Amino acid sequence: MSDGRFKLLRESDTDAIVRDFQTGCDLKLEPDSDLDGAEVTLLMQINESMGGRAFVTGRDITAYLDRIPLEELNCDQQIIEVGAGISELLPSIVNNLGDQMPNKPIVIDPINYDHALAILTEACTTYRNDSIVGVLIDRIEEFRRRCEIFMSDKIDHLRMTLRDAVDSMHPKVFGRADVVIELFGPSYHPDIDFGHDASPCDMETLLTIMKMRRKLLKDPTTGIDISNGICEEQLSTNVCSLT
Repeated sequence: MSDGRFKLLRESDTDAIVRDFQTGCDLKLEPDSDLDGAEVTLLMQINESMGGRAFVTGRDITAYLDRIPLEELNCDQQIIEVGAGISELLPSIVNNLGDQMPNKPIVIDPINYDHALAILTEACTTYRNDSIVGVLIDRIEEFRRRCEIFMSDKIDHLRMTLRDAVDSMHPKVFGRADVVIELFGPSYHPDIDFGHDASPCDMETLLTIMKMRRKLLKDPTTGIDISNGICEEQLSTNVCSLT
C-alpha cells in the first residue's frame, strides 16, 4: 500500500504513529508505556455518523482471568462481548472451542475491523524495519491475527454501540445472552452521555451501562454478567436513582 494513504510519524525518539489519511485511523506505538497493554493502541473514528474518535485497545486474556468464572462457561452458552475492540478473549475461545459451539460468540462494538486490519497490515509490511515498529512487531502481528478472526465467520460482529443495540431491541442480542462480558468499552462510545461531567469510570456511568448490558441476558437473575467489577451490593444501593 503506498499512494500516500499511510505515513509513519515520529512523536518522539521512542514513540511513533502510523497514520491512515483515508480513514483517519492512527496506530499509536509506545514501547516504553507504563500502562499495561498500551504499547500498541488504535485511535480511530469508530462510527462515521457520530464523528469523533475513540481509543481501541487489545486486552490480553490475562486481563479477563480475575473476572471470568471459567468453571461456569460451557460450549452451549451464547456469549456476547460488548466493546471487545481487539481483545484476545473471543479469538482464543473460538480457536479452541469454535467447532463445539452451536452459537457463535457475538461482539457488539462500533469498531471498523476493516480499517483496523488495513493499518495493522501496513505497519507489519511497509514499516516493519523501522526501529520503533520493529520492537513491537510481534504485538502488531498478534493484533492483526485477532482482527482477522473478528472478521471471520467464527464471530458475529454487530457494528453498533451498546445503546443502539438495546434501544433498537436488536433481535440477535436483546434477551439472547447466557453470558455478557464488558470491560469498560462502552464507557468511551460517543453516544454514552448522561448529562453530567463524569469520567468514563464514574459510578453513575458504569451503573447505567450495567442496566443496559443486563438487558442482553436471557435471564438477568441467573445469567452470567462479567464486567468491570461493580458488585450486586453496589447495584442494589445505587441503581434505584437511575430508574
